[in-house]
Formats: sequence, structure tokens, C-alpha cells
Amino acid sequence: MGEPTDFQFLINSVGEKIAVVLDFEKHGELWEDVYDGLIADERENEPTIS
Repeated sequence: MGEPTDFQFLINSVGEKIAVVLDFEKHGELWEDVYDGLIADERENEPTIS
């Protein structure tokens, strides 16, 4: 997937990780997987069209 140094985390004032910075050239496919999962979660309770 990548070396630990390939990712940068943003932390809040108490040291909690609140965001991650990805290099899309290196990890574009990983981002697509994360994004697809977020969209699927949002649509989970939508009514089914048949």
C-alpha cells in the first residue's frame, strides 16, 4: 500500500488525528476506494428504485 511516510496526518490541538493527506499520484486508487465507501454509506438508507 505504501510506506508510512507516504501519508501525512493533520492533528488537532490535543494530538488527535483529524485528517490525512494523500498523494493522489501514488495513492489515487486508495482514495477511490475510500470515496466509494463513503458514497455507499450515504446511500445505505435511500429507498430502492425498482
